[in-house]
Amino acid sequence: MAPQAPAPRDDLAALEQQRRQHDETFERRAVDAAQRRRAAVDLWRHQRDVEERHRHEVEQRQSADRRVRDEQVRLRHEAEDEERRLHHALDAALRRERVVTHLARTDPALTGQLQRAHEDVDLTRARWQEADDARRRFPSRWPW
Repeated sequence: MAPQAPAPRDDLAALEQQRRQHDETFERRAVDAAQRRRAAVDLWRHQRDVEERHRHEVEQRQSADRRVRDEQVRLRHEAEDEERRLHHALDAALRRERVVTHLARTDPALTGQLQRAHEDVDLTRARWQEADDARRRFPSRWPW
């Protein structure tokens, strides 16, 4: 008896089975690779979103700090301007008082004006002192 050769159908069935297994393995590996890539992309997007959110929070905080600082500077400049304006007004009131005092020595009728000049100096000095106190509440840019 001669050895029996495998039937061609058995060979075809075995080849078909081997091809199916190969296709399944290839497809499974492709799906696994796609899932790994998708997971890597999702992780990268998540990290990017976290970094953007963090950067946005830092920018918001810096912007808020800058607005507070700018408002403080604006208020300080406003107080400095008011103090300077009232200091000039005080200087002018003191000059008027000196002039009226000098004129009142020779003309006693100017006594009322002299009294008003004294009151004006006192009022202006009090207003200047208030403005100076308001200015001093703000931190100075200068160390002296």
